[in-house]
Amino acid sequence: MLVLERLRFGFVRWFQQDVPLTVLLLLLVACGRINFDPTNESACSRPSITLPAPPTTMFGAPIALSTLNSIDSDDDPTLTDDQLEIIFQSGRGGQNRLWHSIRASTIDPWPAPTPITELDGIATNTPELSRDGLRLRFALPGIAGPEDLYEVSRPDRASPWGNLKPLEGLETDAAETGAAEFLDGHGLVFYSSRPGGTAAEDLWEAYDDSCTGFFDPTPLAGGVATGVPKGNPWMRNDGLVVAYNSDGTLGNGDFFIASRSVVGGPFDTPVELVSVSSTNVDDDPWLDDAMQSIYFASARAGSQDLYYASR
Repeated sequence: MLVLERLRFGFVRWFQQDVPLTVLLLLLVACGRINFDPTNESACSRPSITLPAPPTTMFGAPIALSTLNSIDSDDDPTLTDDQLEIIFQSGRGGQNRLWHSIRASTIDPWPAPTPITELDGIATNTPELSRDGLRLRFALPGIAGPEDLYEVSRPDRASPWGNLKPLEGLETDAAETGAAEFLDGHGLVFYSSRPGGTAAEDLWEAYDDSCTGFFDPTPLAGGVATGVPKGNPWMRNDGLVVAYNSDGTLGNGDFFIASRSVVGGPFDTPVELVSVSSTNVDDDPWLDDAMQSIYFASARAGSQDLYYASR
C-alpha cells in the first residue's frame, strides 16, 4: 500500500507541472495500446493455422442418414468439427425449424434429432456452426435486403442458444446467406447477390481484424470466379480450401473444391467432386478440417435428404 500511495502521489505531482499537451496525448495513446484498452489487439489478429495438405483420394459412395431424415425436406447440415453434433433445417411436421442430434463418438450412429425450441419462430436459412459449436450463424429476412446474416451464441454446448443479433457491416440491399467461419472465427465466407461479383450469386470473404465486426468483404478470386452462380460455401480453418455447390457436369448443384496458397489470395482451378455429386440437386456441403468426411443435402432419392460420405 505504501508503494502504491507513493506512485499515486508522484503521478499527481507530475501532472501538476507544465507537461506539454502533446506528451499527454502520446501517453494516453500508449496506455490504450498497452493494457488500458479493453480490446486485446493480439486476440484480433488473424491466426496462422497450419493443416495437412488436402487428401487427393476420392470420397466413397454417399450414405443416407436414415436416423435424421424424414418424409419432408431435410436440408443445410452443419456440424462441429469433432462431428459429435449436427444441426440442420427441416420442414417436418409442416413447420420450418432447426433440429439437432448429439452423439458420444464418431463411431456411433446419429440418434433421432430433436428441435432447437429456443429458435422456434425464426425463419432461419442455411445455418452454419462454428467448429467449437458455440456460435451459429444463419440468414433471416433482412431489413436492408431480402436476407441478412445473424448469429446466436452459447457459453457451452449444453446451454441453450442466446439472443439473436445481426452481423453488422455485411448487410446490403441484396441477399447475404450461408456464412461459414474460418481462421478460428476471424474469417467469414458467405454467398451473396450483391453487385461486384462475377455471377448473380457469388462467394465473398470478410475478416474481423479489429474485434468490431466483419467489414469490406471481397469476392473470392482466381479459379472460382467463373461467372456461374455459386452457393453454400465451406472454408477449411486455415483459409486455404473452399468447398461449394454450383452447376457442374452432372446437373444442377454439384460440388466443387478449390485451393489457394495464401489467405486472401486467388484460388486455383476448382475440382468437381463427381464421386458424391448426382444428376439431381446437391447442395450445402460441410467437411471436417481433415477433409475425410463430407455431409450434404441432396434430392437424388426424390425428396431432400441428408447424406454422408468418407474417404
